[in-house]
Amino acid sequence: MSHQIKAQFKTEVLALGTMHLNQIKDLDQEMLAPLLDELKKYNFDIVGIENMPTELLNDISSRSDSTYFESIEGYGSERLMIAAKFQKELGVTLIEAKKESNKQIAFNSPNNEARISLIRYFLAGGDFASAVLQFSYLDKKVKIEERLIDSNTITRLKELSTNSNEI
Repeated sequence: MSHQIKAQFKTEVLALGTMHLNQIKDLDQEMLAPLLDELKKYNFDIVGIENMPTELLNDISSRSDSTYFESIEGYGSERLMIAAKFQKELGVTLIEAKKESNKQIAFNSPNNEARISLIRYFLAGGDFASAVLQFSYLDKKVKIEERLIDSNTITRLKELSTNSNEI
């Protein structure tokens, strides 16, 4: 490929760094409006947010090294516990849960029943952010059966949906 052709296919990247939003005292979502308005001017193809993958959390937690205990406690013990719970319920591994959630997300506008299944697979895959997003798309009148998603997990999904963490 010639130099001129390569130049036509350059990827533009915008890196935006902030402190963790949940560490900003008295943060109100409206304070972010000017930033969000500015970002809307771009037509992003991909948005990436720093988040430790569940596979990495699993790897770190399997080590018998106290150096990593703080990382697991701070970033992942809850994710790993809930992921393990839903993996057991669904009879899948972490990788199988991720594959299934990717397969299910391919459907356009899933109904509430399909969305609940998707939430369960996202939880089994340790992907809380996607589970919370799908949870927020559910019809507010939908009653989720306890056997599908227990009340503690539903409470946690509700908490995370109002959390100021950037994820």
